[in-house]
Amino acid sequence: MKTNWIKLALAVLAAITTITFAPGALAQPASKGKIAVVISTLNNPWFVVLGDTAKARAVELGYDATIFDSQNDTAKEAANFENIIASGYKAILFNPTDAKGSIANVRKAKAAGIPVFCIDREINSTNDATSQMLSDSYAGCVKLGQFFVKTVGQEGEYAELLGIVGDNNTWNRSKGFHSVVDRYPGLKMVAQQSGEFDRAKGLEVMESILQAHPNIKAVFAATMPWPWARIRGSLPQAKKNK
Repeated sequence: MKTNWIKLALAVLAAITTITFAPGALAQPASKGKIAVVISTLNNPWFVVLGDTAKARAVELGYDATIFDSQNDTAKEAANFENIIASGYKAILFNPTDAKGSIANVRKAKAAGIPVFCIDREINSTNDATSQMLSDSYAGCVKLGQFFVKTVGQEGEYAELLGIVGDNNTWNRSKGFHSVVDRYPGLKMVAQQSGEFDRAKGLEVMESILQAHPNIKAVFAATMPWPWARIRGSLPQAKKNK
């Protein structure tokens, strides 16, 4: 998974370089214009890195860059796009909140002559964004599923903590994981709920799952920054020692 993230970060840099040579994006060296970096949420360390890396590279290339936080809210994302379009930005590096719901925002930017480059997450449209650069969540979670079985064994109850249900990455990760784990009938998924890629929500959901299913042996989570130390504190002492 780490390799995929590194490749993705490099792809982000390549996207901004592409903007430099895109028709209509060139300007005098003294004033290249503004680039918007629209991130689904900054309540996730990975997306903070994604946004900061994109902004830093844009500044290095001579652009002014601003990060917009959509807070995992499609309405907030739409407001960000309206602001960006009205403010004369030359391009948008876009981490969508919803594969379907974000299409309209990309189309508005395209109609205004602003190229949109989707990063890490995609929209369910093949001809609206200028480019979509994605990590291979399915393949990564096939490997994770193999590690899960090796670590947990072939029997026991487990729970799955999903990301945002409208994000394709959530389901690609889930499908990759289940393509392996579902081959073992002794492994029983007793709960599957969304933590919305949010730390507070993930903690709330996980505590509820643990109360309803105290015998789970493991959890498969769609993302990394869940507050595992606090979740572990909710486990019975016997489980903490395993």
